[in-house]
Amino acid sequence: MQAKLRLLSCEYFRHELELILHQEHLDEVELITFPGNCDHPLTDTGILEDTMVRSSTSMCAALGGGCLSAVSEMLKTRGCRVETAGNCFELLAEPSAVQRHLDEGAHLIIPGMLTQWRERFTAWDFSEQQARKFFSDATTRLVLLDTGVDEDATTAIREMSQELGIPWESLPVGLERLRLLLYRIVTRLRLDSLRKAEHQLADYAMIHDLINTVSTLTDEERVIEQVMELFNMLCAPGQLIYLPLGDKTSGRLHTAVPIPDEDGMREHLVGQMEAYQMNEDGKGFRIVIERNEQRLGILLVQRVAFPEYSERYLNLALTITPTIALAISNARTFKQQLAAEAKVKDLNDELKQRLIAVDTLNKELESFTYSVSHDLRGPLHSLDGFSNILLRDYHERMDERGQRYLDRLRANAQRMGQLIDDLLRLSRLTRVELVRKPVDLSGIVRELAADLSETSPDRRVNFRIEEGLTADCDPSLIKVVLENLIGNAWKYTSREETAVIEFGRDKREEAPTFLVRDSGDGFDMSYADKLFLPFQRLHTEKEFPGSGIGLATVQRIILRHGGRIWAKAEPGKGASFYFTLDYVERA
Repeated sequence: MQAKLRLLSCEYFRHELELILHQEHLDEVELITFPGNCDHPLTDTGILEDTMVRSSTSMCAALGGGCLSAVSEMLKTRGCRVETAGNCFELLAEPSAVQRHLDEGAHLIIPGMLTQWRERFTAWDFSEQQARKFFSDATTRLVLLDTGVDEDATTAIREMSQELGIPWESLPVGLERLRLLLYRIVTRLRLDSLRKAEHQLADYAMIHDLINTVSTLTDEERVIEQVMELFNMLCAPGQLIYLPLGDKTSGRLHTAVPIPDEDGMREHLVGQMEAYQMNEDGKGFRIVIERNEQRLGILLVQRVAFPEYSERYLNLALTITPTIALAISNARTFKQQLAAEAKVKDLNDELKQRLIAVDTLNKELESFTYSVSHDLRGPLHSLDGFSNILLRDYHERMDERGQRYLDRLRANAQRMGQLIDDLLRLSRLTRVELVRKPVDLSGIVRELAADLSETSPDRRVNFRIEEGLTADCDPSLIKVVLENLIGNAWKYTSREETAVIEFGRDKREEAPTFLVRDSGDGFDMSYADKLFLPFQRLHTEKEFPGSGIGLATVQRIILRHGGRIWAKAEPGKGASFYFTLDYVERA
């Protein structure tokens, strides 16, 4: 009868453990979970005592983090193996990766925790404002250790991030580390059973040490060294050879005794098709180390000291092969992660250098802009002033054409001055420090509508303003956005006998989206790519005056808020401008 193992673990890891047990066909394991409560170590021993009673004729193991610290000794005295990590996140990810994120002020989350985060806030008696303050004071970002098991985890952490008002990121960790820990527990069970049946204490101790060692290694060469050392001690073979295998390549042969024909031996081992096989002379065996149908390596044991035990050695090897394969697979994954992290670091370093260069260029541009402002404003003022003097003092000496030319000269000088002012304003608005706070957008639009209506009381414009729309944004900058969008709507509806200008929220979009819509002239969407470029206009100056800077300013402000802006229109049927910001529900 197969020995039964009762595995005790936190509810947060249930789905991951159930999937591993199913994938690996570990039918001898029965999973028992206790409620997750990371605020306090586990002290209620009711479920543990029940597990002990049920485990009287089988083995028991506990897997967890610091939550088991208070009951660890009790479990051990009752014969239960305890596998813990100082931080339960280390059951899924390398300790160095976990610590790095913690050192950076991140709040780590596993998918199982996300099923109860709202209930936790309620249990803590947190209001939304209190939760926001608590996490913003203590946390730089949320980091999801994504095991790939829960498809809804990304949606849940996005909702949590939006409610708390802090950013989030996903760190794919998979299940391999947890799988390795589980294999270590199960392998010990199997070896305990084998030890009881055959009383081979020395072999058991060596294998036990190997499992303990390889489960902590992140370097494939170190894992291979441990495997070679174990089989040398276990079988005392005349020849021990290990060949690492990749996708389409093989590595160097590992052996203590030189091989005359390494190429021939390599070809011989690569051609090994059986998962395991006794050697033709009965004095050893060959075994393939594989994981998820991928061959990772081949171990050849020849001329063992006691040939009569060759089959038993093979059975022992088959018992620990899954753990070895998992350790090698994890080591390769870790190496790939290190390479990826190094690449990311190089890219970040390059980005930092580019940002420094961009910052330097921006400062130079700022200096240049103010220089242009100073150097051009003087001549333009002189041009405008002297033109005015000519018109005033020499009016009678000029014919009508000369006067008309001077009028046009003054108008163009003034227009150039306005363009310079608009360009300087665009430069200043995109450099000013961003200060976010809840802003009443509906209130700003009401004030703008009242001001416009007062300046042109003869116009008939129906303003439709949705009430209660607020967002987390910079008050002064968002006012510039709304001034431009509402001002454009007012301008381009000037030909309408009765115009309509709307401000509201577009609920069809997934992200919080605001809109400004008018019933005015509209435009051809084939020219929409020019809308947000400085000095690009879709109407002539005679039709509708303007410098072409307004929408460029709007776009840059929205981008600085992490949002986006786009438009939809049709000639003669008005235009709609959409932009995204963080939405705040009114209490």
